[in-house]
Formats: sequence, structure tokens, C-alpha cells
Amino acid sequence: SLYLELAADVKIEPEKREASLQQCAEQAGKIRFLSDAMLKVMRLESGLIAVKRVPENVVSTIQAAVAAVRPAAGAKGLELYVKVPDSLILAHDPLWTKEALLNLLDNAIKYTEKGHLEVSAEQGAIYTSIHVADTGTPLEPSEYAKVFGRFYRVRRAGQYTVEGTGLGLSIAREIMRQQ
Repeated sequence: SLYLELAADVKIEPEKREASLQQCAEQAGKIRFLSDAMLKVMRLESGLIAVKRVPENVVSTIQAAVAAVRPAAGAKGLELYVKVPDSLILAHDPLWTKEALLNLLDNAIKYTEKGHLEVSAEQGAIYTSIHVADTGTPLEPSEYAKVFGRFYRVRRAGQYTVEGTGLGLSIAREIMRQQ
């Protein structure tokens, strides 16, 4: 890469060499994140990773996911509300359910400029629903199914700088499909 070539140049100033090495490290981190996400998707879809459902209080899983993203929401000035019952027993895989919620919450934080996010859960007659809502720009109806596809990114004016791989919602969908 160009950054490595610059860093290897013995005539380059130490500050520029350090900057080039820093750029290499950042790019390597992005490549690793993308490859880890792709491996996760492939392993989930192929059944190499098994989602193990156990009856457990899903509220603690939700609270753990919310606690993990609260600093990022706060850094953007977003409020984060949790409206769940004290106890809600659900057969789920706590680790993978948390992963799915983290992906949904991360996406909501990225695409919400101001306002709040809300996580709620309720027990229905035959299913339990967990909702993640935000005050960001709503999706167009034509995008509803697309956002859960691999590498799909919503493109709107002013949002071209939003970091991400386009895999988070795909991973979340696959995790929840298996449960």
C-alpha cells in the first residue's frame, strides 16, 4: 500500500513515517472488522455457529446491550430509554441476542442525529417482541426489506460519512431468524 511505501522510505521525516504507519494500522483494523463480520455471517448462515436457546430473563440481555452502547449514544447527545418489564422469561441465546441488539442499537445511533432511542419489550400471546426505535430519518417503504441484506447501506444526503460495513443488520436478522 502507499502508506507502507511511505513508511519504508528512509528519506521520509519521522513524523510522516509515523502518520503513514498510523494510517496502515487504521486500514488494517477496518479490514479485520470487515473480515470478522463476513465470517460471522457465513458461520451463522451455514450453521457452523449454533444459537443455543435457554429460558432466561431477556431483560438482563437487553440491559447489557443498552449499557454497552450508552456511551456512544451519550457522545452524540442522544437519550436512550429502556421500557421493559422487570422480568420477561424468553428462550433465547443471551450472547447472540445481545449481539443482534448491539447491531440494531449501533445502527440507530449512527443514523440518528438528534433525539432519542428507545428499546422496549413485551410478551404477546404466542411470541415476545423486542423493539428498537429511534428519532432518525425514517426509511422509505422501499428500503424496509433491503436494509437487512448484506452490504446494503442507506444513502442519504449528509450521511455518506457514516462508518460501517452494511453487515450489522444482516447479522441481526440471521441471529433472530435462528431463534
